[in-house]
Amino acid sequence: MFQLLIHFAHHVASKKLRRN
Repeated sequence: MFQLLIHFAHHVASKKLRRN
């Protein structure tokens, strides 16, 4: 369960980082 959260956070962070 925790791994899924990390995976999702990483995906969101990657998208946010790319947008910046």
